[in-house]
Amino acid sequence: MLKKNAFRQRLRLPTRFNGAGLLGVDGVGPAAFVGSVIACCEVDTVLADNIAGLERFAAPAIRLLQARLAPLGNERVNATLRLPLEAPVDLFSPARYVEQDSKTNRAPKMQQRWGKEIHAAAARRLGPLEAALGDCDLVASQARAKPVGPILNLRLSNRFNRFTPAQFVAWFRWQFRVPQLVRLGSAGADGVEQCLGRCTKRDVDLYGKHANKGCMATLAARGGRHSRLKHVVSFHGAKAGCVVSWVKEETTPELLLHQFSLEQCQAMFPKRAKVKLAAQARELERELRAAATLAPAEREAKQRELSVQLEALVESVEDGAGLRLDGTLSHLPSGEQVWYDTTTVHTTCSTKLTAELAFTRKRQAAGKEGKDMQSAGLMAVHKTKLDRYALLAALAERQALDGLRSTAPIILPVAVSTHGEFCPGAVRVQEWLTGKYRARLLLEGDRDDGEKTEDLTAAFRREFRASLLVASCKGLADMLLAAGMPFAGKRAPGWSSASGGRAHAPPPSAPPPPRPPLLSSVRGSEAVELSDDEDQCSTASSSEDNDGEDVPPRALRRSARLKAQTQARTSAAARTPPPRTSPSSSGAACCADSGADSDADSGADGDEDSDADRSSGAGAWRARVQPDSGSCKQDSSSSNSRICSSSPLSLVICDGFPVVT
Repeated sequence: MLKKNAFRQRLRLPTRFNGAGLLGVDGVGPAAFVGSVIACCEVDTVLADNIAGLERFAAPAIRLLQARLAPLGNERVNATLRLPLEAPVDLFSPARYVEQDSKTNRAPKMQQRWGKEIHAAAARRLGPLEAALGDCDLVASQARAKPVGPILNLRLSNRFNRFTPAQFVAWFRWQFRVPQLVRLGSAGADGVEQCLGRCTKRDVDLYGKHANKGCMATLAARGGRHSRLKHVVSFHGAKAGCVVSWVKEETTPELLLHQFSLEQCQAMFPKRAKVKLAAQARELERELRAAATLAPAEREAKQRELSVQLEALVESVEDGAGLRLDGTLSHLPSGEQVWYDTTTVHTTCSTKLTAELAFTRKRQAAGKEGKDMQSAGLMAVHKTKLDRYALLAALAERQALDGLRSTAPIILPVAVSTHGEFCPGAVRVQEWLTGKYRARLLLEGDRDDGEKTEDLTAAFRREFRASLLVASCKGLADMLLAAGMPFAGKRAPGWSSASGGRAHAPPPSAPPPPRPPLLSSVRGSEAVELSDDEDQCSTASSSEDNDGEDVPPRALRRSARLKAQTQARTSAAARTPPPRTSPSSSGAACCADSGADSDADSGADGDEDSDADRSSGAGAWRARVQPDSGSCKQDSSSSNSRICSSSPLSLVICDGFPVVT
C-alpha cells in the first residue's frame, strides 16, 4: 500500500519533477481559484470594487494554500503568499503582487507561480516516503536527469523516436518502479518472478538489476543498445559535415598509422588501467604538447627523451584487453578529430548502489548547489574510460609532434546513465558537433526557407540529446523484456558455469595470416532514415562495461569473432571486386532515393560486430561497411547509391548537404 501511494503521487507530479504530468485538480485548485480572481480584478473594475463580497472564500483559500505549501517551510510560504494580511480579503488584491521593477504595473500570473510552488512542495513531501521504500527508490527518484519530459514530447515524425507498445510499457513501468507485466509465470511466494536461465541470482527485480547485471537472455538487447548509441553519434557527425568511421578491434592499427601491429595494440591497452599508469600517460601527453612550442634544437632532444619514456610505459602494460574505441569523427576543413567510445551505466546496480546512495544524500544536503553535481557511478565510468585511453592519447600526441598528424585527436567517452544523465564527455561531443554544424550552416549562407542559424543549431543540439536518450531507453526496455527468459545460445569454448561462469580460456591459437589493413568507414551518403523495429541485434557486438557475473570471458568471444572475420575476409579477397561506377556527366557525385532504405541490409555476412552495427536502427541512420580503403565494393541492391570514383575523395549527400569524404 505504501508503494502504491508513492507511485500515485509520483504520477501526479509534472515532468520537471520526474513525474508523469498527470496533474490533479485537487492539488492546484486553491491556487487556480485565487489566481483567476486576481487576474479578473485587473480587467473587471466592477469586480474590483465589490471584492469584499468574496470575503467568505478568502479564509478557506488561505488555509488550503498554506496546507499545500507547508513542506516548503513557513518562511517560504509567507514569502509566496505575501503574508501576513490586514484582512483575509486582501488575498485577492492585485496591487499586492505587482513587482517593484514591473514596467506594466500589472500583477504576474499568480496561478502559474503558485502552481509551481505547490508541485515543488508535493515533490518534497514525496521524498521521505520514497526513501522509506528502499535505497533504489531513493536513488531513482532523486536522479539529476529527468527523462520523462523529453521522451513524452518526442516528435513521432521521426521513426527512430517511436517506441513499440511493449517497449514503452516496459520503460514506463521501470521509470516509476512498478513491477513489469507477468511474462515468465515463475513468481515465488513474494510475487517476484524467477529467471528461467542459469543465472546465480534469479530474482527479476523491478529496478532492472537482473537485466543489467549480465542475464544471458539480455545479450542481444545489450548489443542493440550499444549499437544504437554508436549510430546516433555517427548520424549526427555526418549531418555536421564530418567524415564518420567505425572502428573494430582488428582495424585499430590504422588509428595509430600502422606504427603498431594488431597484437601490439591488443597488448598495450588494459581494460582497467592502473592509476599510476594513467597518471604517467597524462603527464607524458602534457609534456609532448609542451614540447611542440620549444625551439627546433630543444624540441628534438626533448622529443627523443619523451619517446624513450613512452616506449618504456608501453612495455610496462600488463593484462592488455585490446583497444575498444567505437568510432572517429573527422572534420576535414579544420583537421580536427574526435575518437569516441559509447557506453551505458546502470546507477542502481549492486556494484554502484552504495556509492550512488551516498552521493544522492550528499547532493540533497547541498541544496541548490547540488543540482550541478553529476552521478557518482556515471563519473566513475567516465574516469575509467579516460584512464583506459590515456596511453592512446599520449601515442597520438607523439605522432602529432613527429609531424605524422596535423593535430592530435580528442578522445572522449560518451556515457549515458539509464536515468538519462550524460557524462562530461558526451556533453563535450555534443558541443563539438554543434559547433561544426554551425560552421557548416554559416558556410552555406542564407537558406531559402528563412530558418536562422541559431534556431537550427539549437534544434540540432536538442535532437542529438533526445536521440541519445531514446537509444538508451529503447535498449533498456528491450533488456527488461528479455530478462529472465531461457537462453539457448551456444557458449564459447572453455566456458563453465562453475565459479559464477568464469572459466579459464583455452590455449591461444596460432595468429591469423597477415592481411591488408582495414578501417570500417561510414559515409554520409548512407545517412537515410531507418525504422528501429525492422532489425534484430547481434549478441556479441556490445563493448559496454558489464557488471554481471554470468557472462562468458570477453577474450573467448573476441577470439572466436576474430577467427570468423579472418575466414570471411580471406574468402572475400579471392573474389574480384566489380568495377567502380563512373561519374555522371552532370557532376553529381552521389545520390540516394527512397529505395535504399529497404535494400541496405542485404548481403550480411557472419561478422557479429558488423551485424549489430547494421541491424540496430539508431537515430535515423543507415550504415554501409566499406570492404577496403582502396577499393569500393558495390552489390546490385545498392545500385541507387552511386559514389564518385574520379578522385581519392568522394562527394556524398547527407541530409541534403554535400560532404567531401
